[in-house]
Amino acid sequence: MFSNTTGKNTIVPTPNPNVPIGMGSLLTNLDIAKINKLYGCDFCSSVSITPSGTITSPNYQNAQCVWLIQTPSGQVSMKFNAFAIQSSSDCTSNYIRIYDGPSRSSTVLLDKECGMNIPPPVISSTNQMLVEFISDNSQTGSGFTASYNTVPCGGTFYTLLRKITSPGYPNSYPPNMNCGYTITAPPNMKISLTVTNFFLEVSSTCSYDRLEVYDGDSVNAPLLDKWCGIKYFLTTSSTGPLMFLRFYSDNSVQETGFLATYQFSLLP
Repeated sequence: MFSNTTGKNTIVPTPNPNVPIGMGSLLTNLDIAKINKLYGCDFCSSVSITPSGTITSPNYQNAQCVWLIQTPSGQVSMKFNAFAIQSSSDCTSNYIRIYDGPSRSSTVLLDKECGMNIPPPVISSTNQMLVEFISDNSQTGSGFTASYNTVPCGGTFYTLLRKITSPGYPNSYPPNMNCGYTITAPPNMKISLTVTNFFLEVSSTCSYDRLEVYDGDSVNAPLLDKWCGIKYFLTTSSTGPLMFLRFYSDNSVQETGFLATYQFSLLP
């Protein structure tokens, strides 16, 4: 039922007016199918909006496929289960490329992989990842199969006495993580961070897996501390109401990660 009367809803569902409408935030599978048909898009291209799933390369030549993955929240983690793409010089003829975002203008996470070696897992910095597959008219190999899932990572914290953990804690954190945690205190307060459990990949320079703490709201703020390896009790404090934690892991060694708590106190 429609209305053009001021102060009334424009559209009211019938017969049950309590049915929610207009709540969609992403394209449905039917929307995607209609758009692909309208614009003559390659049938191997699609949009996935589920928290986890699998994508498989098509078994034909001259493919130009893109898969846009949009998970409801968190970050997208992708792992290859099978990989056999015909090798070429610099992987120019047949390759897979993965972007950290929804388009080809996004940062490249995995650039032109081909051959028989399974690429390392990748993780996006947001809930969107674009996968591109290109093949020429020669033998393409058996292709690839990859699975993806949602990894909750990072976040923004305002409330007092919250716990912050690495992804998967107390189990091993995933490889190739890049998580940002922003802690915001009231304007007249500072933040004290305490890490009680800490086990990251050991490195004398903390150049591999590490936890960085900044005196502000981003990595552009002054660095307070950088930790890695095995620690038993760590503390640090901000000079103002903002603190930013950046947890990074590479693709080689995964440990149990960290458990941290924070509290607010009045500035002197």
